[in-house]
Amino acid sequence: MEIEQLGPSGEVQATSTPRGRYIAFQLHVCQLRDSKGPLGNYGAANLTFDGKRVSLEFPYAETEYQTERLTEWGIYTTTPTFTIETLNGSTLVMASDHARLRCRRF
Repeated sequence: MEIEQLGPSGEVQATSTPRGRYIAFQLHVCQLRDSKGPLGNYGAANLTFDGKRVSLEFPYAETEYQTERLTEWGIYTTTPTFTIETLNGSTLVMASDHARLRCRRF
């Protein structure tokens, strides 16, 4: 996964490739996985996909620490909406107001 942090006008301000961080989409659930964590999972979100956008809701990210940890996956709010830029058999690129996520399938 690659995270591009976006500025106010959509320009890329910084790029990072976090190791051991994965996003798994499963029907109506989005799982954030941390391979270094004790159980391998960090959190789960309700997922809505309408063909062009992915909306997430993290109902259990209640504390500031939990919300801050979401940034490790390029998520800067507990209810982000991402616009799908590329979706094919090997690549998913989606962007919110704050970040662009480039994911590969494996």
